[in-house]
Amino acid sequence: MLKTRLPAFYMLLLCSLTVFSQKKINLGLCDTLPRLFFEKDYESIYIENGSGYCLSPVKVLDHRIANFKNLKSLYFENQPTFSSNIFQFLPPEINQLGKLESLNTNVSIKEAYQIPSLKTLALRIHYPESIQAIQDADFRILENLEYLYLQFGSPMEKDYTLNGVSELKNLKEVEIYRPNQNMIDDILKNPYIETIRVKDSKGITFDFRQAVNLKSIHLDDNNLTQIPPSIFELKNLTTLIINSNSIEVIPDEIGQLTSLVLLNVGRNKIKQLPDAILNCKEL
Repeated sequence: MLKTRLPAFYMLLLCSLTVFSQKKINLGLCDTLPRLFFEKDYESIYIENGSGYCLSPVKVLDHRIANFKNLKSLYFENQPTFSSNIFQFLPPEINQLGKLESLNTNVSIKEAYQIPSLKTLALRIHYPESIQAIQDADFRILENLEYLYLQFGSPMEKDYTLNGVSELKNLKEVEIYRPNQNMIDDILKNPYIETIRVKDSKGITFDFRQAVNLKSIHLDDNNLTQIPPSIFELKNLTTLIINSNSIEVIPDEIGQLTSLVLLNVGRNKIKQLPDAILNCKEL
């Protein structure tokens, strides 16, 4: 019988694809942790716990998470409907993941802020343990952080802060929901950020004078009655989205934003545009 062999190139490609497939794992609500899960060399892990159209055994990340020496991306989510008596937080050993670049979770702990390699940190903060963790965090440890996403389940206590955020030199983009005044002040003291998105804030004032490199501002749905005056000092601003507020007037100072390319002021109370907007020649 004549035996055929795959050319060496295709054999190599097949092996490469097999190895790649073993580097990434996605586990939804219906899935269980596979056998020997903690013995794999994953680079990307996606896990959902909870109940939906099905209910699987709880997927627990324990101290063995430290085994994933090459892990770069971790998504770990516990659905709100999940039973509290089997609720899972991330293990403290998460701070031993020296190559982790992206962490996305709704069950953060203090060790989540102790991973210097992180470039992306996305947190949905609803539980007392997670709220206390962010209050105790020193963001200066996250020296490589480029993108920060914080969504709070309710407005934060007025004395809560984001300690050290203003000193992050690599931070380019911040997105935050339901912050307090201190948190906004800490963010806007960072002169390196280029994009900021704030939503669902009440009674917050914005001072952009120190955020001199801002290029994009999104302030939709913040109960604003006017465009914050300090915005008009941002010479590099190209995008201003400030819709779904209670703004009645666009002042003549809008003409100072000569780099502006995109302006969205929809769903406000504005009846006319000032002639000075004609100075925004890139608009």
